[in-house]
Amino acid sequence: MDRDNIGNFIKEQRNKVNMTQQELADRLNITRENLSKWERGLAVPNTEYLEPLCKALHISITELLSGKSETDSNRFIISLFDKNIKQKRRFLKIIILTILLFILAFLTYYFIDNYNSIKLYTFNQHQDGIFLDNSLLLVVKNKGYFIFNDIEVEDESNIKKITIYYLDDDEKKILYTSDKIQKVFRFNINNQILNNILENSYIEIETSDKTIKTRFQINKRVSNTDLFKNEIIKNDKSETFTFNDYDIPNLEKFTYDPQNDIYKYEDDILKVEYSKSSKALTIFNNYNNNYEKISIIGKNSNLALYNANANTICYYDYVEQEFKNKNCEMYEERINLLIQKYNDFIQDNAWCNN
Repeated sequence: MDRDNIGNFIKEQRNKVNMTQQELADRLNITRENLSKWERGLAVPNTEYLEPLCKALHISITELLSGKSETDSNRFIISLFDKNIKQKRRFLKIIILTILLFILAFLTYYFIDNYNSIKLYTFNQHQDGIFLDNSLLLVVKNKGYFIFNDIEVEDESNIKKITIYYLDDDEKKILYTSDKIQKVFRFNINNQILNNILENSYIEIETSDKTIKTRFQINKRVSNTDLFKNEIIKNDKSETFTFNDYDIPNLEKFTYDPQNDIYKYEDDILKVEYSKSSKALTIFNNYNNNYEKISIIGKNSNLALYNANANTICYYDYVEQEFKNKNCEMYEERINLLIQKYNDFIQDNAWCNN
């Protein structure tokens, strides 16, 4: 690009259309000094001025950049120059399109590879001397994690072996075994193993005088596919459904689960589980996705375990009427109400608790 040729050509074409420097500068919204620099070859017009300048001088952009009017003698040279510009533009478009396609392919692969790859499940257990609260099963692609946030076992000092396993066509598949409780442990997992764990997974504790086991009751909370849904999970802080006007049904309406030795009742409002042997009663309130649960340990214990939501657990001695942990005083009235429901239930079903 020859600045002198372009400058002389601008001046020549300006004179042809009978315009002064000031008139052309005003039309382009620039100063006369800037236009003078163009004509003297000290500078060239920026790209934003090419089209309005050529329009004012009645020339093409190709003629301006070549510094020559298109005539029979130079038409071929100008056409080559114009063709070169078009080729560069086409090449730039191809590069941009290739980059966009690469980004799209990467995002598609990432989405397919990670879709539904993260799943989170919760489970709680209060049975046969095993108390699990706020426990989690986390699945990340081909890795699984059991996370026991709050776990208590009766006579923990007498434990010989703890085994966590699942059943696959009645075959016992061990995930973890140790002589002590481990808060977190990792294991390999696939879809078949996950389905077996959700349906038939157990914790078995062997002590010096007995072996106890209970099946996990696992509930799905959220997965990363929920990010594409309008609503993931309603906030646990929403108002909790009240039991004030609702009585626990008679035990005759419960269904017996021989595998876990518990009685179960469930309707649209709540779910209740009762162990006749330990007189332990667990009430789950999941009405409209709110969350409330109380477990009352009735045999050789005065302890109530109360979850106001998925992140809060309170340990309450209902004989001494005191909490074993802090920041739970606000739930005392609520817990006493539910304990009264429990006492009414035990009294109403005294015939089967002897």
